Amino acid sequence: MEDGIVTEDVAIVSVDTWKDVVFSDDYKLQSLKELEVFIKNNKHLMGIKPEAQVKKEGYSIQEMDVALLEKVEELTLYTIEQEKKINLLTSKLEELMKIISKK
Repeated sequence: MEDGIVTEDVAIVSVDTWKDVVFSDDYKLQSLKELEVFIKNNKHLMGIKPEAQVKKEGYSIQEMDVALLEKVEELTLYTIEQEKKINLLTSKLEELMKIISKK
């Protein structure tokens, strides 16, 4: 076994840093284009420490959990928006196919 702690569960007592703001009405979700530019320029996700910093300073499991939850919630919102666009495009395509088939 590697060095480390083996446990069945961990409870984080301090929840002051917990943030669950992504689903609030005033949350500003970056566009996918803005996200792409950030990733190309910085080589990591916004809100997630870059590898070099983690190697130098380490990271907090609690902070990482909060950051990862935020990213999962953002991905959920992106997926919902993409589904809406797909449904709209499918509907428009079906309308066009009906028009074309009548000719």
